[in-house]
Amino acid sequence: MAQPPKPADPRFLTPADVAEVLAVTPSQVLKYLRDRELRGMKLPGKGEWRIEVSELERFIEQRYRATHAADDARA
Repeated sequence: MAQPPKPADPRFLTPADVAEVLAVTPSQVLKYLRDRELRGMKLPGKGEWRIEVSELERFIEQRYRATHAADDARA
């Protein structure tokens, strides 16, 4: 049976999707979620996490700012 088409630009990502983007493990993404460094939501039922693309972008931007702030402090 044919699978339904996936949206070209999904609004929500799984921890595995986020891990692939960040080049980390899904376990590390779950740690970011538990530590509230990365915001996401748990789905009802199995409690699976979903992360909005805009939240991933915010997380990445925050990491860039933190990295550059540390570099500026050393200069």
